[in-house]
Amino acid sequence: MFKKLINLLMLGTLVVSLFLAGLVFLFDTIEERKGLIEQFGSKMVGQRVSSEAIISTWRNGNPQLLIRGLTVESSSFDTPDLKVDELAIDVSWSSLLRFWPKIELATINGLSLRIESLPMGGVRIGGWLIPPREDRQPPERFLRWIADQSGIFASDSDIEWRNSDGEVERYTDVSLVYALENDYRVLHGVLASPEGDLLIRSEFLGNPFESASDWQGEFVIAAVGVSANDTSSGISMSSRSGLGLLRIPQIDLPHLRDLMVIAGVLPKLGIWMQQADAKGLLQDFELRFTGDVLDLDSWDASASITGISFDATETSPAGNNLAARLQINSQGGLISLDSQNVSIRWPHRIAGGVDIDQLKAELLWNVVGSKAQIRVSDGQALAEQGSIKNFEAAIMFADGGADGDISMKFDIPDISVIKDFVPLHLSGKTHDWFAQAFPTGALKNGQLGYRGPISIDAVRSSTGDLSASADAINVVVDYGGARNWPPIRQADARLSLVQDRLVADPSKATIYQSEFQSGQVVLENLFERGGRVLSIREAEIKGPTEDALQFLLEGPLFDEGNRPELDMVAHTGEYMTRFSAELPLTNLNASTVSGFGEVTQANLTLPLGTTADGVKAAVKYTQESVTGSGEIESYLGGRAAFSVETLANGRPPEVQLNAGGRLVPAYLAGILGEPLANSLAGETDWQGTMNFDSGPVRMRIESDLIGLIIALPEPVYKGAGELRPLAADIEFARVGGLTKVRYDVGENLRGVLNTRANGDEVVFESGDLVYGQQPLMEDFPVGGLGVRIEADEIDLDPWLDYMIWVSEGWPEIEGEASSFVSALHRVTLAGQKVRLFDKQLGRMNLIGQSMDGLHWAIDAIGDSLEGQLEAAPANEAPFYIADFKFLDWPASEPDVGTEVDDLKPYEYPIISIHADDFRFDGRELGELNIVARPEGESWNIARLDMIQPALTILATGVWELSGAGLTQTTLDFLATTPESGEALSALGLGDFLDGGGLDLEGTARWSGPPSAYSVPNLDATYRLAANKGKLVGVDPKAGRLLGLLNLNSLSRRLRLDFSDVFSNGFAFDNLGSEGTIYEGNLAVQEFYVVGPSAYIESQGRIGIADEDYDLELVVSPQLGSNIALLSALANPAAGAMIFIAQRLFEDQLNDALRYSYTITGNWSEPDFNRTKIEPEIPLESEAITDGGIVGEATDSQVEEVYNSVIEQSENPEAEAMLQ
Repeated sequence: MFKKLINLLMLGTLVVSLFLAGLVFLFDTIEERKGLIEQFGSKMVGQRVSSEAIISTWRNGNPQLLIRGLTVESSSFDTPDLKVDELAIDVSWSSLLRFWPKIELATINGLSLRIESLPMGGVRIGGWLIPPREDRQPPERFLRWIADQSGIFASDSDIEWRNSDGEVERYTDVSLVYALENDYRVLHGVLASPEGDLLIRSEFLGNPFESASDWQGEFVIAAVGVSANDTSSGISMSSRSGLGLLRIPQIDLPHLRDLMVIAGVLPKLGIWMQQADAKGLLQDFELRFTGDVLDLDSWDASASITGISFDATETSPAGNNLAARLQINSQGGLISLDSQNVSIRWPHRIAGGVDIDQLKAELLWNVVGSKAQIRVSDGQALAEQGSIKNFEAAIMFADGGADGDISMKFDIPDISVIKDFVPLHLSGKTHDWFAQAFPTGALKNGQLGYRGPISIDAVRSSTGDLSASADAINVVVDYGGARNWPPIRQADARLSLVQDRLVADPSKATIYQSEFQSGQVVLENLFERGGRVLSIREAEIKGPTEDALQFLLEGPLFDEGNRPELDMVAHTGEYMTRFSAELPLTNLNASTVSGFGEVTQANLTLPLGTTADGVKAAVKYTQESVTGSGEIESYLGGRAAFSVETLANGRPPEVQLNAGGRLVPAYLAGILGEPLANSLAGETDWQGTMNFDSGPVRMRIESDLIGLIIALPEPVYKGAGELRPLAADIEFARVGGLTKVRYDVGENLRGVLNTRANGDEVVFESGDLVYGQQPLMEDFPVGGLGVRIEADEIDLDPWLDYMIWVSEGWPEIEGEASSFVSALHRVTLAGQKVRLFDKQLGRMNLIGQSMDGLHWAIDAIGDSLEGQLEAAPANEAPFYIADFKFLDWPASEPDVGTEVDDLKPYEYPIISIHADDFRFDGRELGELNIVARPEGESWNIARLDMIQPALTILATGVWELSGAGLTQTTLDFLATTPESGEALSALGLGDFLDGGGLDLEGTARWSGPPSAYSVPNLDATYRLAANKGKLVGVDPKAGRLLGLLNLNSLSRRLRLDFSDVFSNGFAFDNLGSEGTIYEGNLAVQEFYVVGPSAYIESQGRIGIADEDYDLELVVSPQLGSNIALLSALANPAAGAMIFIAQRLFEDQLNDALRYSYTITGNWSEPDFNRTKIEPEIPLESEAITDGGIVGEATDSQVEEVYNSVIEQSENPEAEAMLQ
């Protein structure tokens, strides 16, 4: 036996020796295994581990390991999670046989350590992940091993602590010294923190990670400079006589959470804090404990927490801005909540949340074995959405379940917040119904109580007892969900809830304007999945008739999308109905209803502006049928009777209303258009039907129109006895839709109108009205009304009068084409003989288009015009712009202008007219430009031009008020021509003037607007100037002032013989005149003609209206300077003599030759009388002889002078001049 023991010991010694030898070998060759060591470290840490060098040596018989450039790379950052410049470890040789070897000395230089809190939980220290698993054991053995080492020294180090939000705290210049001797442990260190330099001081006898009864001492982290005995200003932990005390003046929850995860303390709480990203500030924390620091036997703690916030998780809501005072221990505790401006959200369970102004409660709990109890007392929550008072609860947790006894009082001033608390687990349709069923209202005096298991299944199965009550005040119930059913409004009711049955007994409620008289609303199976039903039982409602019609057409009687399409408004009348309804919230389309209703003295307005007054009816209805009958005192202007029948049951039923009565045409305005309806007079019979089913409501009206007069201009006019059948088919619209009307009146007049209702008004959207044989349009891509007229002869004057009458006083809806006229977007006219403004214009085609009913573009082509017009008659500043290729306007008969009282200058539009080729009464006036606009109280004519090569006429003017309600037009004009003969010929004024330029300027005035111009109404002044021309073609009796004075006829002039002056025309150098026009007369104040041969002047009156003359005309010769010039050329001596004589006696010679004429009579045969004027100096005292002036010269003497000049002239140019 002893031998076996000796052998066993020797074998053991051999194994140990071999093991130690292997360790020595491995240690000595560790540098060669650097890569394997790095791989092992990378696998253990989960991050890549590398080093610059690993060196092993022996010192004092103990192995020493030196590692340089140790790095643990980061998966999230560019810098490593751990970096050590140099790590030296001296290991006790004898401890190598243990799993946790003894370190004699560890020296750490240049440590950079990152501690990272992860958003999804856990902490990474130097790249090493510490997960927040609930079953993970605390690192007690590792901490105890660290505390048992002989010495650790760290210098020139820093620590980076990064929280889950990415915020970083850095601790730099860290230096630590730890020493153990005879179970006495000392730790000293310094570091720089964001709050300042800190001192670490720790002295313990025994290991603090063992039971508290086995160690004593203290651990302090405080600011540098604080007394060694002051432990109140920093983190401290101490143990005396087996009782431990941990003080933390202030720490934020994320750091506390990370420390709990690292230490493995309260893992469930730590895991929740990480999942919810709990934040806040813990202050004045004190923990008293017994036992191991990491395995407390008993403990109690107190602290204040402020600014608490946490995110929502699957099992808990989110909250922020909470504050509480804690007094807790290992068996229970008390939490006193007193917070303001708290926000609670739980998006995993409900769509909304609550903002609480003030939250108070006392939470007391205790734990006994596997059971726990929580009591909540004096709970109060005050918020804008509502308040909770006297909240009391006792909840017992045991065996994985919980039972409670809960009661509270509540007020909800805004019931719409219910939508924020509808559980998301409800089915989609039910959730949506609750989310919008209560948009406004309040709940007062609310009470709620529950006793039993805390689960929704307990409520469904009646295992728990749930009851609640409240007063609903002014609540709106939108029971139709998204179906736009008429909501219940202004509801006051007593609500009571027992288990899953909610009952509302209304004391007041309305639908539209109708009031509940009696009834009850019940919501069954409130907590059932898919089985909730809203019931309205034995409800009686009274109110205005329009409510009944809206409920009929918009309520739950018809499926959504299959209801009749009709927009109907009731103005007066009363109805009563009794009904019951069942509305499954998961399938509202399966709702049922049945009831009875009466209507008394209702006045209805249907689409198209038609009214039904004095309606009486009685009906029975379900969701599939309607039957009844009634009478109408006035519909379409006369009495009518009707019956209602269901042609086919269904959802909706197919219903037809049959009616007939007497028709007055004014009530057809919405059907035919008001212009046509207002042109009808008389009465006639009608018959009609109206059909209701799943589509639009349709109506047909028929009449022979016997008894009606159509008072429109020809060819539409109809007499009362004439048969002209009317057939109108109407398709009514829903609210906002279009009502379509198609009608035929006789053979040639028909139309289609698309209208919509705007209150009592009818708005014309689109349509086509046709006279002739053209087919009707069916599609209207651009909207608006169109009128098309086609006839051989069209007199537009009565139609224009009719349109002006139609447009006067028409009601307008701002921004819309409401009236028939303003809705016109297209007008087409085609006629072979078109008459306008009492003028026959011949063939004409007009095509007018407008995109908005305000601005018009018109193309016109015909015998008298061709071009484009742009018009905006309804614009805020109306304007008309015309651009014609040619315009040939016939002349009117002379008209005496009269003032028109209702024409005001400032009411006239802006006009701009251009014509490339303008003709008036056949006269070619060239290019025409007219621009005029209202300014202030006047209408200014900025431009009136008529331009052609031979003539330019420019004018400006104004039409303005002249006092006493009268107006006056003033025109300043200027006419110029370089060739007067061509200009007068172009104007058709004859050929009495030839060659030379002409200027005519003046001012014309007449009473009334510009269109009131007439000669008798004209008051004008003028100034005329012409030069270098010739008067030709004048009647001989007028004595044609023609020809040039030449030397051959000089003897005749000296003998006062003017027989040849007027023979072939009269050339002039200058012609001028000034005068006025008044009362149809031209008053010639000055008229003169200056020519080489004579000077003519005149004054007097020319009757324009009466076409007569009363003038005086004076003619005198012009001797000029020709004689002296020619004499000088021939004989200088003779020329000098003649020049002297001419200068001495020129005026006397001219005066001596003056003759006067009087012109009277009419224009066609004027009377001329010639009267000689006595000269001032006798001509007999002057004569030309060979030696001087000796008497009257003879012809032979003049000829001798002439021939002498010719013969003696050596100048060819002078000879040419004389010739």
